[in-house]
Amino acid sequence: ERMTLELREHEHDLLQSNRELERFASVAAHDLQEPLRTVLTFTSLIERKHGAQLDGEALNYLLRVSAAGQRMRALIESLLVYSRIGQVERQFDVIDLNDCLTAAIANVESLVLETGAQITVGDLPTVRGNAQAFTQLFTNLLSNALKYRLGTPEVSISAHRREHFQRHEAAHLGAAEGRD
Repeated sequence: ERMTLELREHEHDLLQSNRELERFASVAAHDLQEPLRTVLTFTSLIERKHGAQLDGEALNYLLRVSAAGQRMRALIESLLVYSRIGQVERQFDVIDLNDCLTAAIANVESLVLETGAQITVGDLPTVRGNAQAFTQLFTNLLSNALKYRLGTPEVSISAHRREHFQRHEAAHLGAAEGRD
């Protein structure tokens, strides 16, 4: 009985902590939307009004700022989805990991150019999951590989089917999804 009571108390504490984390994520996401909206509005305005007058390099920089803002918008939307996890069941779709990786490589393009990195990509599978979460996972892994390296980075990304993939291994990988 004592252990059951302690377990219920820990469960209550964990649920309370999760609710607080969800509230924080929701508030943070909403607070980040307004300055981002301003950045995106002004980059769009500059592109429309002055894009033809900008040289190729300046226009390229402006387009990169705009693309980074769009990625940030997607991250904020993901944060909002996360903040509602306790309220709504998470939906998983069939996604092509090649598309997620392509988006992730675009996210770290400036690091690739800066480091002279060579990224080799094998064919990746189609899986059930959250495309934004996988794109963020790949982005984090690539970013870390490019930032914390000796010499010119050489990154190879591929997938191999394991015939005897154990259920506990899948559960462990799923639990690690949100980490760098």
